[in-house]
Amino acid sequence: MLAHHPDGLIIDVVEFAQSFGLGAGLGRGALVSRTLRRLVAFDLARFVDEGTYAVRRRIPPASSSQLRRLSPKLRRVHTALLARHDARRLVGSGAQLRRGA
Repeated sequence: MLAHHPDGLIIDVVEFAQSFGLGAGLGRGALVSRTLRRLVAFDLARFVDEGTYAVRRRIPPASSSQLRRLSPKLRRVHTALLARHDARRLVGSGAQLRRGA
C-alpha cells in the first residue's frame, strides 16, 4: 500500500487489523494496538499525533541490542539477509559507475 501511496494514506484501523487476523478491538490491550506499539519500540514506526502513524519505508539493520534478544538462528538469518542486501547494493553501484564512465 505504501508503494502506491508514498505521501501517505488513510486506512480503517479495524479493517486493517482484521485483515491481519488481529481482531476488531481498538483498546489499549487490543492486538492491533500492541502490534503498533511494538513497531514503535523497534523504531520501525512512530505515532505523530492522535490520528497519524508514520511507518518506515526502509528498515535499518537490527541494532546490537536488538540482535542480542534474537535466537542464534535468527541472528544468522539477519546476518545472511544483510550480506545479501550489501552484495546487491554493491552490484548496483558498480552498474551505475559503469554507466557514468
